[in-house]
Amino acid sequence: PPRNPPATRPRPGRSAVESAQFIELNAATVFLLVLIGFIGGMVSGFIGSGGAFVLTPAMMALGAPAMVAVASNICHKFPKALVGAVKRHKYGQVDVKLGVILGVIAEAGMLYGKHLMTSVKHDFGNIGTDLYVSVIFIVVLAIVGAFVLSDYRKLRLAPHEEEQPTPRLALWVQSVNIPGTMVYFPAMQARVSLLFIIPIGFATGMLAATIAVGGFIGVPAMIYILGVPAIMATATELVIAFVMGLGGTVLYGLEGAVDIRLSMLILLGSLFGQVANLDLLSHEIHDIALGNPRQTLELAQHLIDRRVIRYVNGHWTLPSKLSAEDLPRSTAAAMQVRIQRFSPEARFLAQAQALAFDEDFTDADYRALLPSASSRDVEL
Repeated sequence: PPRNPPATRPRPGRSAVESAQFIELNAATVFLLVLIGFIGGMVSGFIGSGGAFVLTPAMMALGAPAMVAVASNICHKFPKALVGAVKRHKYGQVDVKLGVILGVIAEAGMLYGKHLMTSVKHDFGNIGTDLYVSVIFIVVLAIVGAFVLSDYRKLRLAPHEEEQPTPRLALWVQSVNIPGTMVYFPAMQARVSLLFIIPIGFATGMLAATIAVGGFIGVPAMIYILGVPAIMATATELVIAFVMGLGGTVLYGLEGAVDIRLSMLILLGSLFGQVANLDLLSHEIHDIALGNPRQTLELAQHLIDRRVIRYVNGHWTLPSKLSAEDLPRSTAAAMQVRIQRFSPEARFLAQAQALAFDEDFTDADYRALLPSASSRDVEL
């Protein structure tokens, strides 16, 4: 009888994660993923980081290969970062110009970091990537932690009512004038050379692609090197995380490293926290959204609008079962339901805005289109 052919090593050019094993999901694993997603969501809101310095080690501890953990974290990050950036922009805490410039530069670092990760995977397999990510984690968090601890001790000794001065390094950076490279940033109320911006963005993107932790580098760099106030640095980092997350998802998705099940669970965990029936909800939404983060958020918003999901006494309550009326079978159907609830005036304004394509209407434009409506009705 013919003998079984001997095992062969992966051929050059094969996907770096062709043989990567996605972890098996059971009740305990789902519970833990949702729990760490909830913790990561809180961390993201507090310090501007996507929480990956908590999520990536936790997912690796559950058995996910390092590359899959990093890729899945990057995938879950960008829709959450977009929501956070929009909310904090309303309070004037986001420097959009700085966030977009750093985000675009970070994409180059993301591409290079992903190349390093796949090279380690090709040469040393899952063990190599696990060790690579673990070592980088220890080194990076130790360095950043030392800077933060030093700053904390200085703040503890300073009078609380005294306004904290701009770091000396940041003052020097803002004082350097290199013709042809200077850009004004509202967050610093100063002009800074792009030659200082580029290495910060590149390092942020490279580390995000390597260990899924970009904000833990980007936020301190904006504070200590550029002189951005802490509250604006954490908010602006959310813009960077959105841009990096979108590009990183595409890059790692082409390698087949994104485990969309993990991304969905930690994303829903960050949205709703650890609540009963979340496993049922995640499976139902996944079957419709097919892992698309934007459609996942739209379907979750649809269930909230219909009060199928409710926030009561500080906790989210999810249904034990979903009917066909509760959850449409497509995001287009969910959007149609929302449009049907519009008042005639709101539907008229929405149609006018749709016909305007890329042009944004002002409040004055809306009032001109509906002269008979009161200002309060137009704002609503």
